Amino acid sequence: MDYQKEAEPSNHEFEAVSSAIRTVNMKLIGTALALAYVCGSGFYAYHLGSRLEKAEDSQKTVLESVEMRNKAMVDQLETTESTLKRSTQALQFRIGKTQRQIAARSDALRKQVNETEKQLQQSQQLLASMSNDLGGVKTDLSGAKNDISATRGDLEATKKEARQHYRRPRNAERTYRPHAR
Repeated sequence: MDYQKEAEPSNHEFEAVSSAIRTVNMKLIGTALALAYVCGSGFYAYHLGSRLEKAEDSQKTVLESVEMRNKAMVDQLETTESTLKRSTQALQFRIGKTQRQIAARSDALRKQVNETEKQLQQSQQLLASMSNDLGGVKTDLSGAKNDISATRGDLEATKKEARQHYRRPRNAERTYRPHAR
């Protein structure tokens, strides 16, 4: 056990040196880690800053592009609106013109219908008048026919009587006498 007693003091020295080295090593490792953390943080901050700057530039470009598109759309909408206004005005003019033409044509047709109705009434009145006149003429004609028939009958009767009064002998000559004028 002597051996153990002798080993103990040197063991303490070794532990003291080892402990001092460990403390220095820990400080060095801590410092290295802190330095690495600071460098990493600085690099990360720099990288993040450049990414942020790129994002801002990209956002700015996108905003400018959107503004240009919006302006182009507004210009296009204004053009379309003015075209629609012109088209609407032209269409309103045509509709108004067409309505005036329809109204004028309607008035002309109405006048023509009224004139035709007047002519029809006049024609109907004339036809009725002619029908009455024809009825009178027909009646007169029928009367004249009856008178002619009666006159023929009278003439035939007169001829018979005259023949009976003036009978000639059958063998007698007939002489031709021209009518005197």
